[in-house]
Amino acid sequence: MYVFLYCRPISTMNTYTKNWEDKFKIYPEYNFGVFNLKEGTKSVNGIIKSINALVKDKNIKEMHYLLIDMRGCEFDFKLSDVTSILNIVALKKDVDKRKKTAYLIDTPFETAIAQFFVNQLTGTRLICSTMTKAYEHLGLPIDMNEFEKLSEI
Repeated sequence: MYVFLYCRPISTMNTYTKNWEDKFKIYPEYNFGVFNLKEGTKSVNGIIKSINALVKDKNIKEMHYLLIDMRGCEFDFKLSDVTSILNIVALKKDVDKRKKTAYLIDTPFETAIAQFFVNQLTGTRLICSTMTKAYEHLGLPIDMNEFEKLSEI
């Protein structure tokens, strides 16, 4: 079984990106982070590279709420490869202070892979098909318009 990941284009506002494909930004004033997977097919190694970059951010310990936007993405790996990503996440657990995570996904196959991934992890995590559902799940102290604005990185 293979998974393919195709992502929507993302604007280039104030983001911490260096040379990898995906973008993330942490807003310490809201304890909120956004992780957007960029347009294109995603491999396990590419996702691991992005996770490693995210946990090196100086504000990672301030992030309690995370939106992972994978709308339109296609994964290019086997279901069994998800174990590699889970292992990296487990190694980074000491810097991960998340209370809630929303995975924003709009394709059935990627939703199934993400659900398998989420089921292996602890914490309050929810697969969402709309920005409104992600906003409601995270429960941030900002309005929906501000949430959408911060999410567009």
